[in-house]
Amino acid sequence: MKNYNMREMAFWFAFLASFFLINTGVNGQANNTGFVSIDCGLPGSSSYKDASSTLTYISDAKFIDTGTIHNISVEYMMTPTLSPQYLNVRSFDTGVRNCYTIKSVVAGGKYLMRATFMYGNYDGYSKDVIFDLHIGVNYWKTIKISDPENVTIAEVIFVAPVDYIQVCLVNTGLGTPFISSLDLRPMKSSLYPAANSSQALALSRRLNAGPTEGTIIRYPEDPHDRMWEPWSRVPNWTEITTTSHIQNFPDDLFEAPSAVMQTAATPVNSSEIQFYWDVNPIDKGLSYVHCQPALL
Repeated sequence: MKNYNMREMAFWFAFLASFFLINTGVNGQANNTGFVSIDCGLPGSSSYKDASSTLTYISDAKFIDTGTIHNISVEYMMTPTLSPQYLNVRSFDTGVRNCYTIKSVVAGGKYLMRATFMYGNYDGYSKDVIFDLHIGVNYWKTIKISDPENVTIAEVIFVAPVDYIQVCLVNTGLGTPFISSLDLRPMKSSLYPAANSSQALALSRRLNAGPTEGTIIRYPEDPHDRMWEPWSRVPNWTEITTTSHIQNFPDDLFEAPSAVMQTAATPVNSSEIQFYWDVNPIDKGLSYVHCQPALL
């Protein structure tokens, strides 16, 4: 467990994003140009427009030629707020290493890659599953699934060494790998300078402090389609909001969206906010934490 203190008389706490530096071998636009949104397990050449993000998701059929597609169990389909990406999966019960290949990238460009996983008891076995996720030959994250209803998200920001990207699911002997969706988003080269040609940033958490609604913020509120988890109703915090548009500085290295910066938290009876989080022994690499405060 780690404990960090921040002392300010009054400040806006916008978010806490914790990353792990991992070794790896287009300047993105603030719109959906270059976005690749893949629903893994969607049949054939199917596609649809996601209602919450307004983005078009396509089948994964042209990105991989292994694995089998499944629907999740009916009991987990009944959740009203369940995104359509989680209604089906592609699983890989043969081969140690199965890889998606995405060719619409620029060598030397910076990208955000996100993979999501919802088990939904698609195979009827109700088993825990553990497998590894790689970008090319490089380790990205160990995926551990213990609840069929929870969505697990893996995200990495990296510089593409070549003009294609491979995302590989690696069977470690602890269950059949599967995947729900893949999202590729081009990033401005100036953002997240710690992600470069020799190392990537693998996300641990990205939190939006003080929202009054428990919804995830993503595109179009965030032009880069990062996912911001709500972080509110914390003891000893006061949640504050503004309706004013929050403008990023011209040389902002992170470009937190206005929708995130419009909510914040301040301490109730002190000038101190403490942050705690558990260190996952499975994750490898150095920890990198970014907090964005602003004086009132």
